[in-house]
Amino acid sequence: MRVRAPGRAREYVTSPLIPSRARAAVALVLALSVTLAATADGPTTTTIAAHPLGHPVVLAAAVPQSDATDLARVKRDRQRADRERREAVQAARQATAARAATAARAARQKHRVVRSTTRVPTKRARTTRRTAQVAYVAPANGSRAGVVIAFALAQVGKRYVYGTAGPSTYDCSGLVMRSFAQAGIRLPHQSGGIAARGQRVQRGQWQPGDVLVWPGHVAIYLGGGQMVEAANHRVPIRRGPVWGSPSARRLL
Repeated sequence: MRVRAPGRAREYVTSPLIPSRARAAVALVLALSVTLAATADGPTTTTIAAHPLGHPVVLAAAVPQSDATDLARVKRDRQRADRERREAVQAARQATAARAATAARAARQKHRVVRSTTRVPTKRARTTRRTAQVAYVAPANGSRAGVVIAFALAQVGKRYVYGTAGPSTYDCSGLVMRSFAQAGIRLPHQSGGIAARGQRVQRGQWQPGDVLVWPGHVAIYLGGGQMVEAANHRVPIRRGPVWGSPSARRLL
Protein backbone atom coordinates (compact mmCIF):
# COMPACT_ATOMS: atom_id res chain seq x y z
CA MET A 1 0.00 0.00 0.00
CA ARG A 2 1.40 3.41 -0.97
CA VAL A 3 0.66 6.44 1.22
CA ARG A 4 0.79 9.73 -0.54
CA ALA A 5 0.55 12.74 1.80
CA PRO A 6 0.99 16.29 0.50
CA GLY A 7 3.84 18.29 1.96
CA ARG A 8 1.50 20.49 3.94
CA ALA A 9 -0.05 17.46 5.62
CA ARG A 10 3.36 16.37 6.88
CA GLU A 11 4.03 19.87 8.11
CA TYR A 12 0.70 19.92 9.95
CA VAL A 13 1.72 16.95 12.03
CA THR A 14 4.81 18.75 13.44
CA SER A 15 3.95 22.46 13.14
CA PRO A 16 3.30 24.21 16.50
CA LEU A 17 1.01 26.67 14.72
CA ILE A 18 -1.61 24.01 14.01
CA PRO A 19 -4.08 23.23 16.78
CA SER A 20 -3.25 20.11 18.66
CA ARG A 21 -6.51 18.42 17.68
CA ALA A 22 -5.82 18.88 13.99
CA ARG A 23 -2.27 17.51 14.37
CA ALA A 24 -3.64 14.51 16.27
CA ALA A 25 -6.21 13.79 13.54
CA VAL A 26 -3.58 13.88 10.80
CA ALA A 27 -1.30 11.62 12.80
CA LEU A 28 -4.14 9.14 13.34
CA VAL A 29 -4.88 9.02 9.62
CA LEU A 30 -1.25 8.40 8.83
CA ALA A 31 -1.15 5.57 11.36
CA LEU A 32 -4.28 3.98 9.89
CA SER A 33 -2.76 4.21 6.42
CA VAL A 34 0.29 2.33 7.57
CA THR A 35 -1.93 -0.35 9.20
CA LEU A 36 -3.94 -0.74 6.00
CA ALA A 37 -0.73 -1.13 4.03
CA ALA A 38 0.25 -4.05 6.21
CA THR A 39 -3.05 -5.97 5.85
CA ALA A 40 -4.24 -5.23 2.26
CA ASP A 41 -4.26 -8.02 -0.31
CA GLY A 42 -3.12 -5.78 -3.13
CA PRO A 43 -1.65 -2.33 -3.70
CA THR A 44 -3.82 0.59 -2.60
CA THR A 45 -3.24 4.31 -3.00
CA THR A 46 -4.24 6.63 -0.13
CA THR A 47 -4.24 10.41 -0.41
CA ILE A 48 -4.28 12.74 2.63
CA ALA A 49 -5.26 16.37 2.09
CA ALA A 50 -5.22 19.09 4.78
CA HIS A 51 -6.71 22.56 4.69
CA PRO A 52 -4.41 25.39 5.78
CA LEU A 53 -7.04 26.66 8.22
CA GLY A 54 -7.25 23.37 10.11
CA HIS A 55 -10.41 21.88 8.53
CA PRO A 56 -10.97 18.08 8.81
CA VAL A 57 -8.59 15.87 6.85
CA VAL A 58 -9.96 13.97 3.78
CA LEU A 59 -8.74 10.39 3.13
CA ALA A 60 -9.23 8.91 -0.39
CA ALA A 61 -8.34 5.27 -0.95
CA ALA A 62 -8.44 3.41 -4.27
CA VAL A 63 -10.15 0.00 -4.53
CA PRO A 64 -7.67 -2.90 -4.27
CA GLN A 65 -6.91 -4.71 -7.52
CA SER A 66 -8.04 -8.01 -6.01
CA ASP A 67 -11.52 -6.55 -5.44
CA ALA A 68 -11.66 -5.26 -9.02
CA THR A 69 -10.73 -8.72 -10.28
CA ASP A 70 -13.49 -10.25 -8.16
CA LEU A 71 -16.04 -7.77 -9.54
CA ALA A 72 -15.00 -8.59 -13.10
CA ARG A 73 -15.28 -12.31 -12.35
CA VAL A 74 -18.77 -11.85 -10.86
CA LYS A 75 -19.82 -9.86 -13.93
CA ARG A 76 -18.54 -12.58 -16.26
CA ASP A 77 -20.29 -15.28 -14.25
CA ARG A 78 -23.55 -13.33 -14.36
CA GLN A 79 -23.30 -12.83 -18.12
CA ARG A 80 -22.57 -16.54 -18.61
CA ALA A 81 -25.56 -17.48 -16.45
CA ASP A 82 -27.81 -15.13 -18.43
CA ARG A 83 -26.57 -16.62 -21.70
CA GLU A 84 -27.14 -20.18 -20.48
CA ARG A 85 -30.65 -19.25 -19.31
CA ARG A 86 -31.52 -17.76 -22.72
CA GLU A 87 -30.16 -20.85 -24.48
CA ALA A 88 -32.23 -23.10 -22.20
CA VAL A 89 -35.39 -21.09 -22.94
CA GLN A 90 -34.75 -21.27 -26.69
CA ALA A 91 -34.13 -25.02 -26.52
CA ALA A 92 -37.39 -25.52 -24.61
CA ARG A 93 -39.30 -23.52 -27.23
CA GLN A 94 -37.77 -25.55 -30.06
CA ALA A 95 -38.66 -28.80 -28.28
CA THR A 96 -42.26 -27.62 -27.82
CA ALA A 97 -42.51 -26.67 -31.50
CA ALA A 98 -41.11 -30.05 -32.54
CA ARG A 99 -43.64 -31.91 -30.38
CA ALA A 100 -46.48 -29.81 -31.84
CA ALA A 101 -45.33 -30.55 -35.39
CA THR A 102 -45.12 -34.28 -34.62
CA ALA A 103 -48.63 -34.25 -33.16
CA ALA A 104 -49.96 -32.38 -36.22
CA ARG A 105 -48.41 -34.92 -38.59
CA ALA A 106 -49.88 -37.77 -36.58
CA ALA A 107 -53.32 -36.14 -36.67
CA ARG A 108 -53.13 -35.65 -40.45
CA GLN A 109 -52.04 -39.25 -40.92
CA LYS A 110 -54.93 -40.45 -38.75
CA HIS A 111 -57.36 -38.30 -40.74
CA ARG A 112 -56.09 -39.80 -44.01
CA VAL A 113 -56.49 -43.31 -42.62
CA VAL A 114 -60.06 -42.57 -41.49
CA ARG A 115 -60.94 -41.14 -44.91
CA SER A 116 -59.44 -44.14 -46.69
CA THR A 117 -61.45 -46.56 -44.54
CA THR A 118 -64.76 -44.68 -44.66
CA ARG A 119 -64.94 -42.98 -48.05
CA VAL A 120 -63.16 -45.34 -50.43
CA PRO A 121 -65.10 -48.59 -50.81
CA THR A 122 -63.33 -51.73 -51.91
CA LYS A 123 -63.58 -53.01 -55.46
CA ARG A 124 -65.83 -55.82 -54.30
CA ALA A 125 -68.16 -53.37 -52.54
CA ARG A 126 -68.37 -51.16 -55.64
CA THR A 127 -69.15 -54.18 -57.80
CA THR A 128 -71.86 -55.32 -55.38
CA ARG A 129 -73.43 -51.86 -55.37
CA ARG A 130 -73.51 -51.68 -59.16
CA THR A 131 -75.04 -55.13 -59.30
CA ALA A 132 -77.74 -54.08 -56.84
CA GLN A 133 -78.52 -51.00 -58.92
CA VAL A 134 -79.02 -52.86 -62.19
CA ALA A 135 -80.96 -55.72 -60.67
CA TYR A 136 -84.71 -55.34 -61.19
CA VAL A 137 -87.73 -57.51 -61.80
CA ALA A 138 -88.78 -57.25 -65.44
CA PRO A 139 -92.50 -57.28 -66.14
CA ALA A 140 -94.01 -60.27 -67.83
CA ASN A 141 -93.60 -60.23 -71.58
CA GLY A 142 -97.34 -60.54 -72.09
CA SER A 143 -98.17 -57.43 -70.02
CA ARG A 144 -98.42 -54.01 -71.63
CA ALA A 145 -95.54 -52.74 -69.47
CA GLY A 146 -93.43 -55.66 -70.70
CA VAL A 147 -94.21 -54.79 -74.33
CA VAL A 148 -93.29 -51.10 -73.81
CA ILE A 149 -90.02 -51.93 -72.05
CA ALA A 150 -89.03 -54.65 -74.54
CA PHE A 151 -89.41 -52.24 -77.46
CA ALA A 152 -87.51 -49.42 -75.69
CA LEU A 153 -84.60 -51.72 -74.78
CA ALA A 154 -84.41 -52.93 -78.36
CA GLN A 155 -83.57 -49.35 -79.41
CA VAL A 156 -80.54 -49.05 -77.06
CA GLY A 157 -77.43 -47.98 -79.00
CA LYS A 158 -79.27 -46.12 -81.75
CA ARG A 159 -78.46 -42.45 -82.41
CA TYR A 160 -80.23 -39.49 -80.85
CA VAL A 161 -81.60 -37.04 -83.39
CA TYR A 162 -83.89 -34.25 -82.28
CA GLY A 163 -87.41 -34.40 -83.68
CA THR A 164 -87.25 -38.04 -84.82
CA ALA A 165 -89.26 -41.08 -83.68
CA GLY A 166 -87.59 -44.06 -85.36
CA PRO A 167 -86.94 -46.41 -86.74
CA SER A 168 -83.15 -45.69 -86.72
CA THR A 169 -83.00 -42.48 -84.66
CA TYR A 170 -85.02 -41.05 -81.79
CA ASP A 171 -85.29 -38.13 -79.45
CA CYS A 172 -86.58 -38.54 -75.88
CA SER A 173 -90.30 -38.05 -76.58
CA GLY A 174 -90.06 -40.00 -79.86
CA LEU A 175 -88.70 -43.05 -78.03
CA VAL A 176 -91.45 -42.90 -75.36
CA MET A 177 -94.15 -42.34 -77.97
CA ARG A 178 -93.08 -45.32 -80.15
CA SER A 179 -92.60 -47.60 -77.13
CA PHE A 180 -96.11 -46.94 -75.77
CA ALA A 181 -97.58 -47.26 -79.27
CA GLN A 182 -96.57 -50.95 -79.16
CA ALA A 183 -99.03 -51.32 -76.23
CA GLY A 184 -101.82 -49.45 -78.04
CA ILE A 185 -101.37 -46.12 -76.23
CA ARG A 186 -101.13 -43.05 -78.44
CA LEU A 187 -98.98 -40.17 -77.09
CA PRO A 188 -97.91 -36.84 -78.58
CA HIS A 189 -94.39 -36.37 -79.86
CA GLN A 190 -93.67 -33.75 -77.25
CA SER A 191 -92.29 -34.13 -73.69
CA GLY A 192 -94.67 -31.58 -72.16
CA GLY A 193 -97.69 -33.29 -73.68
CA ILE A 194 -96.56 -36.72 -72.43
CA ALA A 195 -95.97 -35.28 -68.92
CA ALA A 196 -99.62 -34.15 -68.85
CA ARG A 197 -100.97 -37.67 -69.42
CA GLY A 198 -101.75 -40.34 -66.84
CA GLN A 199 -101.57 -39.87 -63.07
CA ARG A 200 -98.73 -38.74 -60.84
CA VAL A 201 -96.96 -41.47 -58.83
CA GLN A 202 -94.86 -40.96 -55.68
CA ARG A 203 -91.25 -42.09 -55.95
CA GLY A 204 -91.57 -44.97 -53.53
CA GLN A 205 -94.44 -46.39 -55.65
CA TRP A 206 -92.81 -46.36 -59.09
CA GLN A 207 -93.35 -49.43 -61.27
CA PRO A 208 -91.74 -50.65 -64.51
CA GLY A 209 -93.35 -48.86 -67.46
CA ASP A 210 -93.95 -45.56 -65.63
CA VAL A 211 -92.82 -42.42 -67.50
CA LEU A 212 -90.15 -40.34 -65.75
CA VAL A 213 -90.41 -36.61 -66.31
CA TRP A 214 -87.86 -33.79 -66.03
CA PRO A 215 -88.30 -30.28 -67.39
CA GLY A 216 -88.06 -30.81 -71.17
CA HIS A 217 -87.17 -34.50 -70.93
CA VAL A 218 -88.92 -37.89 -70.53
CA ALA A 219 -87.74 -41.50 -70.08
CA ILE A 220 -89.17 -44.96 -69.28
CA TYR A 221 -88.66 -46.46 -65.84
CA LEU A 222 -87.41 -50.09 -65.84
CA GLY A 223 -87.48 -50.78 -62.10
CA GLY A 224 -84.64 -51.24 -59.62
CA GLY A 225 -83.54 -47.61 -60.01
CA GLN A 226 -82.93 -48.08 -63.77
CA MET A 227 -84.39 -46.40 -66.85
CA VAL A 228 -84.00 -46.24 -70.62
CA GLU A 229 -83.74 -42.86 -72.34
CA ALA A 230 -82.69 -40.94 -75.43
CA ALA A 231 -80.73 -38.28 -73.58
CA ASN A 232 -79.04 -35.98 -76.13
CA HIS A 233 -76.99 -35.93 -79.34
CA ARG A 234 -73.74 -36.59 -77.46
CA VAL A 235 -74.73 -40.11 -76.39
CA PRO A 236 -76.83 -42.88 -78.01
CA ILE A 237 -79.99 -44.30 -76.54
CA ARG A 238 -78.94 -45.88 -73.30
CA ARG A 239 -80.00 -47.76 -70.21
CA GLY A 240 -78.73 -46.58 -66.82
CA PRO A 241 -79.53 -45.39 -63.31
CA VAL A 242 -82.14 -42.74 -62.66
CA TRP A 243 -80.45 -39.37 -62.20
CA GLY A 244 -81.68 -36.17 -60.60
CA SER A 245 -85.15 -35.86 -59.05
CA PRO A 246 -87.73 -36.63 -61.71
CA SER A 247 -91.44 -37.03 -61.17
CA ALA A 248 -93.33 -40.05 -62.54
CA ARG A 249 -96.56 -40.51 -64.51
CA ARG A 250 -98.42 -43.81 -64.83
CA LEU A 251 -99.98 -44.36 -68.24
CA LEU A 252 -100.57 -48.14 -68.12
